[in-house]
Order: sequence, then structure tokens, then C-alpha cells
Amino acid sequence: MDERSKYSEAIDNSEIIFDSRERRYLYDNILSETPLILHDENGCECIILGRSCYKSSIEPIKGLHVNGAGDIFSAVFIKNYLND
Repeated sequence: MDERSKYSEAIDNSEIIFDSRERRYLYDNILSETPLILHDENGCECIILGRSCYKSSIEPIKGLHVNGAGDIFSAVFIKNYLND
């Protein structure tokens, strides 16, 4: 059992899941209709039913301190997701 399989029921009952793309492998055996949004310094992607259905890429800025950037990304994403 991988690290996220024990949470599959909670994932299925969620509206959306956020995580770092560094931990994408933890979701390899998760097939859920719940959108899984993964992000890193190179962009983000959305995975549904184990397949990437959207990817966005950016050019990272070297030397930028990004502590908390994932939290800000998630907050802005959720706001737009709910309003649009």
C-alpha cells in the first residue's frame, strides 16, 4: 500500500486535492474523479482518474524564496475555482 492509498476514501469524498508535484508518485495507484492539483516551481497540472488532463508551465525565477508559495497558489486557485 502506498502512502496515499489509505486516504482514498477521503480523496474520493473531497472536492479537490492539492499537493506538490514532487510527491506525484504517491498518487500513482489512486484512480479518483476528484481533481488532484499538483504544483511546483515549473507550473502545475491536474490529474483526474490517474491521467493528467491539464498542464501549465512557467519559467522559474532563480534565487526567489518561495516559502509559502504553494499555500498562496492554492488560495488563489480555490478562490477562482469557486467564483468562475
